[in-house]
Amino acid sequence: PIRRVWNEPMGSCGITARSSIVPYMSHYKKYHESLASWNEVYGKSFNAGVMSIDLERLREIKFERTIVDYWAAKLGANDQVTFNIACNSTHGELSSSFNVFQGTAPEDTPDRSDWVIAHFQSSKKPWLGKWDRTTWGSEDFWTIWEDHRLSFEEVLDM
Repeated sequence: PIRRVWNEPMGSCGITARSSIVPYMSHYKKYHESLASWNEVYGKSFNAGVMSIDLERLREIKFERTIVDYWAAKLGANDQVTFNIACNSTHGELSSSFNVFQGTAPEDTPDRSDWVIAHFQSSKKPWLGKWDRTTWGSEDFWTIWEDHRLSFEEVLDM
């Protein structure tokens, strides 16, 4: 199923990602004051946890020299801010099935049979023990998690 991601529309900036459910870029104004008005100027932003990237396109727009050197290296912006700056809302839209946000409202979560990648988009990860079933997604998810989880040692033995 993961190969289907290549059929998703590529954004003109060379990135396809799932748009954020809530506007958040203004929260990063600590990196640069211009980010305070991001949502009004550019509109949508995306979650950088799961992306399809056209490396050739990023090289064409000189991503490293024009974006990374300033936003990440000089200002200390994280990867999500840096990739969003590069795209200015021109990213392709990745199906929610390829980036299932855990801990979001059921109406923002695709049907379980459509899930390809489940994404824990905060510091609360099930494998770190920093989660509880009441705040992290549906009971369906936890059934899948319990059926398929592996210990670190089991993964190493694969």
